[in-house]
Order: sequence, then C-alpha cells, then structure tokens
Amino acid sequence: MWLIKNYIGQCVQLCPVDISRLFNDVSNALKLDNVASMIIRWRLSNSLYDMWVAVGYAEVLIATEVLHSPLAARSCVYWMNKLAKIDQRFCNYFSAVVLLHLARKVSRNNFSKDLMNILAIILERNVNQCCSGLSELNTSELVELLQMSAVEHLTTYRQLRAVDFGSVAMIVTTDFEALYAFKRGDYQRCLQLSTQNVHAVVCWSHDRSSAM
Repeated sequence: MWLIKNYIGQCVQLCPVDISRLFNDVSNALKLDNVASMIIRWRLSNSLYDMWVAVGYAEVLIATEVLHSPLAARSCVYWMNKLAKIDQRFCNYFSAVVLLHLARKVSRNNFSKDLMNILAIILERNVNQCCSGLSELNTSELVELLQMSAVEHLTTYRQLRAVDFGSVAMIVTTDFEALYAFKRGDYQRCLQLSTQNVHAVVCWSHDRSSAM
C-alpha cells in the first residue's frame, strides 16, 4: 500500500488522463499490474523526447556561460572535463561556441597570448603549434578560420544529435553551413543547403502525420 500511494500514485499524476483514470480502481493485483505496465510504456515512449528537451536547455546554458563569464584556458579545461563526463558530444558544442567567441574577440582586439592559450585547449594542441600555424594570418583571415572551425564543430554536433533524436524531432545538420555560406557571399551554396533543409523538414512532417 505504501508503494502504491507514495510511488505509483505520484507517477500516475504525470501520465495522460486515460492512464490516471485507471488508477482509481486498483482493487486487485491484475488491475494494479495493468496500470503499472501502462505507466512504464508511456514513460519509455516519452523519455527520449524529455532527453531532447534537456539537451536543448543544456545548449542554452553552455552558450550563456561562455558569453557572460570570463573565459580563460583553465576554465576551458574545467568545462571540457565536466561536459565530457555528462556527454562527450557537449564538448563539440562548447568548442564551437568558444571558437565563435574567440572570433569576436579577435575581430575587436586582435589576438593575444590569453586567446592563444584558449585556442590551444580547444584544438587540443600545444601553444607552439598554434603559434606556428597562425603566425602568417592577418586578423580577417584568422577570424575566418575560427568561424569555419566553429561551423565544422557545430555540424558534427548536429550530426551526432540527429542519430539519437531523429525519431522525436527533425534535426537538420547543414543549417550552420548554410548560414556560413551566406556570410561568405556564396549564395548559391546557401540556397542549395537551405532548400535541402526545407525539403527534409517537409518530408519528415509528412511522414509523422502519416504515421499518426
């Protein structure tokens, strides 16, 4: 009775009405087993969607933290280690946001030793490797390189998300590439990618409607 009242009773309050009504009559073991089985099936069918929502919320928190908190090599190491323990894919997203943040910093204040240290952490290289690879670039070229690398990280992240959440949401994987193509003035490529994305969304919506 304690289990029914304090556990199953709490769970059933989150369920749709057709399931919660059944809980009004659990006078025998068969009826109780039936309600418990329906709760489990409903929860399993919704857990993936709940996870997708949680991932979206995590993305907002990561972007907000990078934007509003002082960024340094040490804090990047801390974030990368923490995010890897939650889900390695968040490291791709974090790296992309940091790269865009660095691009904005470089465009305003030029490159500095602190930014070089951060970039070395994100690219998983030592500082000397970064210096030798970037020493011949001017500011605009460096900003372009950082933005391109951010788009690559974001695209990889979307592709990884699509594998897990493609059944509950339409996740296009080339929208950042389309935006980057537009920024560079490659309007033909932008139109091509955008058209593909729209067609993918329309087809996905049609398939979902047919399934229902």
